[in-house]
Amino acid sequence: MNTTSIQILENQAVDAAIQANWDTAAKINKEIVSIQKRDVQAYLRLGFAYLQLQKYQLAADQYKKVLTIQPQNNI
Repeated sequence: MNTTSIQILENQAVDAAIQANWDTAAKINKEIVSIQKRDVQAYLRLGFAYLQLQKYQLAADQYKKVLTIQPQNNI
């Protein structure tokens, strides 16, 4: 998948979050991280979507992945 396709997915994920469509936001961000295993922003968005869906363990798992990629990440 090329950079433009990833950018389209990122825009769709953000749009879904703005509309509080958390299931869709989670689904799109999962697709992004399946393609780009070290995409910190997608993991952060996915974690937040899971928080909104009250899937706390899944959210924590995403934030832990961020810390394995960027141990100094304060978000």
